[in-house]
Amino acid sequence: MKCVLTKIIKRIYITTIYKLYRIVTNYYYRKRLKNRNFSIISSNCLAGVMYHDLGHEFLSPTINLFIHAPCFVKMLKNLEFYMSLDVIELKSNSKYLNHKVNYPIGVINNEIEIHFLHYNTFEEARSKWNARKKRINYSNLFVTLTDQDACTPEVIQEFDNLKIKNKVFFSAQFYPNVQSLIWCKNYSKKGRLDAYFTELRGYEKYFNLVKWLNNEN
Repeated sequence: MKCVLTKIIKRIYITTIYKLYRIVTNYYYRKRLKNRNFSIISSNCLAGVMYHDLGHEFLSPTINLFIHAPCFVKMLKNLEFYMSLDVIELKSNSKYLNHKVNYPIGVINNEIEIHFLHYNTFEEARSKWNARKKRINYSNLFVTLTDQDACTPEVIQEFDNLKIKNKVFFSAQFYPNVQSLIWCKNYSKKGRLDAYFTELRGYEKYFNLVKWLNNEN
């Protein structure tokens, strides 16, 4: 009963107070943004949320989906190569899951799984992916990873070692040797970030999106 009540309160907050807060915050985001034509490549829905708040065209295929951390880092190591290949529908179960899901999954080169969480059909997902990957600006690239979806210490270190200037790793845990870390302390007791981190922009307490994109950090 307590869990249901908490969810109801959160939903009321999201549709009232938070909605008004978002309008004001997004207005100032858009007014202060200097950088244009940037591509945000994210391991989950963060890219879509950030583009939405900034009122910017999606110059990235990583919208309304998620990619498990090992696949994501592997893709980043040779991004242009993987973007040159087609994504095909995965007919079998994901290598990360032992059950079927109610959303389409794609795979690139039989290596990189793309979980199209917010798409009804694979055809729709593939069409959006292909259209958006053509817009990637490789000379103005920004990358985000979160501690979810099979994100191990080994994968985190691989990500941190990538030769990508503008990259951030959002985590509930503190990793002293990870240069790209954005430590989200309020989530420490949970162990990992959750869905509300994206939906309610939990990163805003620890990270200035516009300064990052403007290269002001």
